[in-house]
This record gives sequence, C-alpha cells and structure tokens, in this order.
Amino acid sequence: MKVNLITPPDILYNNTYSIVLVSANNLLKNELQSHIEKFNINFNIYVLDNENIDINWLLTCIKIADIVIFDIDNADDIIKNFTSYIIGHDNVFWLTNREYLYYTSISVNRKYNLDFLQEVIGGYIEKQE
Repeated sequence: MKVNLITPPDILYNNTYSIVLVSANNLLKNELQSHIEKFNINFNIYVLDNENIDINWLLTCIKIADIVIFDIDNADDIIKNFTSYIIGHDNVFWLTNREYLYYTSISVNRKYNLDFLQEVIGGYIEKQE
C-alpha cells in the first residue's frame, strides 16, 4: 500500500482512491490511518487544516475525491461558511458533536466515527475485482 499525503495547492490527477480530510484533529487522522491500513490499495489523502486554508483547492478536491470527511466542530470559521455547500455533495461524510438539525435536511451522511469506511472502501475494492 502506498499513501500520498497531499496539501494545498497540490493535486494529483491519477486513478488512486482519494480521501479528503477537512479540519480533522489528530484523533480523526489516527482513526483514518487505522482503517485504511486494512486495505491493500493505494490512497491519495488530501488534507486541509485550519493553518493552510485554500477554499478553491478544497472545492476542487471535493469534486475529484471518492470520499470527503468533514469535521465541522474543528473547522475554521472560513470553512464553516461553506458547510451547507460542502455537505450537499453525496461523497461528503460529516462529523459533529452538536445537533445541527438543518444539516440533516441537506445530507444524511452524518457519521459519528469512521467505521463506515470499511463498507465504503470495501465496496469500491469489490467493484474493481
């Protein structure tokens, strides 16, 4: 398995399974690592943190990624301004400890941890075989 870690402004245009992490804390990053190491495929991991915000880059990555994981609680205010647009994409899975009832009207992809990755990535691998 090979993992390409990508930050703004870089983008890799290849057919590698791509995951975007938006405002993820270290716990979430470690959880992602523990899940992807179970698969024998290559990954592009795009990381947007609150230190290096590039909204145009993020919006491009959302369009090309297989999965986007958005931690709303840790997002900078600039990123939070785009929350409803971001979670409106089918490939975006979002996490929060708060009750944003109106966000669930936009997207049913609210998650409480990354356990869903086993099913989503596993389904991708099955399609490839």
